Amino acid sequence: MPIYFNMNRIKCVYKLSSLDPKITEFYIGSTVDFYSRTNDHNSSATNLNDRHYCLPLYMFINVNGGISMWKPTVLEICASNITLQELRLKEQKWKEKLKPTLNSYNAVGVDEDKKAETKKKHNTTIGECHICHRTLLKNNIGRHIRNCHGSHKEIKELPKITWEKNVVVF
Repeated sequence: MPIYFNMNRIKCVYKLSSLDPKITEFYIGSTVDFYSRTNDHNSSATNLNDRHYCLPLYMFINVNGGISMWKPTVLEICASNITLQELRLKEQKWKEKLKPTLNSYNAVGVDEDKKAETKKKHNTTIGECHICHRTLLKNNIGRHIRNCHGSHKEIKELPKITWEKNVVVF
């Protein structure tokens, strides 16, 4: 018999991965409210005014199909009385186990080598604007989109993740 969890306010570790099997890169995070966090990812990937829009994670998502082509998956549901530090430790264990490629930072502590590698990769990798398909360095895509497409109607109508139900079945 399936167990139903209300996705509001559950503490969990999750994985954000592409629906395209050719894209093997993924992100691992943790949250105290899974539904709210997925909405935050949606906003950060689609809203030009969001302060996280130009982060490497969202630039990669936008260059590779947009947020509608990515799905969040719960890896581990945590007890409701778990502390934020314990939740981050669980997230770090998942990161060490699965080795995500879109995470820039550790959940606990800082891996300076990974941080430098991510910055170098982001600053030298060629990407494509998901609106006009112009080829640019990935670190310039966010600026290009704000400067060249900021007032276009299509920016405001980017696809968003839609949730049919606020429940997940295990």
